Amino acid sequence: MLRTFTIGCFILLCVITACKKGTAVEEYYFSSLSAELLELPGTPVLDVYFNDTKIDTLKPGAVWSGASAKMMGAGKEVNIIFKRKGTSEVLLDTTVTPAAGQTVKLKFVCSSDLGLKEFISLEPSKPLGTDTATIRLFNTLPEELVADSILLDAIIYSGRGAALTQVAVFPNLEKNKVHSNIATIPLKDATGRRILYWLKFRNARTGVFIKSAAGVETQPVSIPASARYLLVLSGIDDGGGLNWTVTGSELPF
Repeated sequence: MLRTFTIGCFILLCVITACKKGTAVEEYYFSSLSAELLELPGTPVLDVYFNDTKIDTLKPGAVWSGASAKMMGAGKEVNIIFKRKGTSEVLLDTTVTPAAGQTVKLKFVCSSDLGLKEFISLEPSKPLGTDTATIRLFNTLPEELVADSILLDAIIYSGRGAALTQVAVFPNLEKNKVHSNIATIPLKDATGRRILYWLKFRNARTGVFIKSAAGVETQPVSIPASARYLLVLSGIDDGGGLNWTVTGSELPF
């Protein structure tokens, strides 16, 4: 079950008025932070910083609430930094300039297993039709299967037998990164028949399609209905040499 971790800071509004006659009134306003971390496989515990000051720790699946001694001054630029707990490794950061009394709301994912490390929309995802899915690609193909020096295009096809139709292209697929493209695909044709999908890898520089150790260049892809799906590309030794394999993970956003 997807769980979230929320860190909330009470909004504080301070007005300090000088009593000395003729002295201008000085006003100091503050704002606060609400950060939501989705719990996905491989999500680490994070330390949260405002600029160089640590304010708290985020544990995926846990809930923390209460006032923080470190508030953000309104109208001032603040760098919000999320580091792997106990280290100096910055996993995500963003700079904001909040208004007085504003709660800065952040929602993000940070999963090493799925290659996802990004801020996401605060708005609920629009529901997909029962005959539609979206796909993203995460390339973890090992060096022994595809040399790191080879730049790949990943191409999704639909069809049966030799009659394949190109559906989507994920160009310049980098190693150990989720591709920025998101493809929306139908899962049934006009007759209601299930559409079959296939994946091929192409050398982006030469245009030559890459074959596995078994001499196969086409890999079947199974995609569930009404899903936002991450296809993880990896290698597997099935006893006949190293071949590529495609596994999937449904995303909650």
